[in-house]
Amino acid sequence: RRQENPLSLFVMRSLLLLSLFVSVAFGQFHAASTAMVLPAKKISVGVMLYPGFELLDAMGPLEFWNSLSGTVNISLAVIAPKMGPVSTKLAAYPQVIGQTFIADYDFTNAPALDVLLIPGGWGLYDLNASAANFIRDRYPTLTYLASVCNGAELVAQTGLLDGKNATTNKSIFKAIKARYPKVNWISHARFVQVDNIISSSGVSAGMDMNFYLLSQIYGTAIASMVTNGAEYAPHTNAEWDPFSDLYFGNASLTVAANPCDNPSANSS
Repeated sequence: RRQENPLSLFVMRSLLLLSLFVSVAFGQFHAASTAMVLPAKKISVGVMLYPGFELLDAMGPLEFWNSLSGTVNISLAVIAPKMGPVSTKLAAYPQVIGQTFIADYDFTNAPALDVLLIPGGWGLYDLNASAANFIRDRYPTLTYLASVCNGAELVAQTGLLDGKNATTNKSIFKAIKARYPKVNWISHARFVQVDNIISSSGVSAGMDMNFYLLSQIYGTAIASMVTNGAEYAPHTNAEWDPFSDLYFGNASLTVAANPCDNPSANSS
């Protein structure tokens, strides 16, 4: 009888155990993924960029959409007033670094959309009426319209928020409220949804809002899978808003003056 090589036996047993482990792991993953209900149709997401948009307002939510597109069918349209390069830089602040992105569409040729994301930024105050007109024209066919920071101000220009609740960046909250008194601005909110319009507080709040939006479309399990992959712990309580306390009293936080603040945008 041929003597078995102990090393060969060890390797064979190890491979057998490994294959068994992979089988079990794959079965568990398959069971978990099939338990999630995924929409059959493609979701078309659009983000509106413009010179001087706030980077994280757009890229925070897009990080989640990018990651999710490996699992579900998603298309992305980057839209701007003009096709081509769009920078976060503002001419008024040449010392501030910025990044440039490419818009594939303008307001005249953007595709049909399910979700439209409007980031904020100081460049918003340089936009002409075509931006608000684009939002107003596309709204009837959208499943969700979402704004981050003072992007809500652009939505307010359309009249779509008249008589409805919304929120925005708390550092310029009073000025925006004064400019758009027909909107019921909620001063203490991380994000707010009314009908199919969702608005968030400033900058990083867009990621919390987008987690909520993904939960509405795909369910919490898939939304959590995305944020876990990004190692981001979203604030799921829409009423969590320490920055409201910071700017309107009862503040436990301190804030330094922002050298990039736009005095005209902050004036009430």
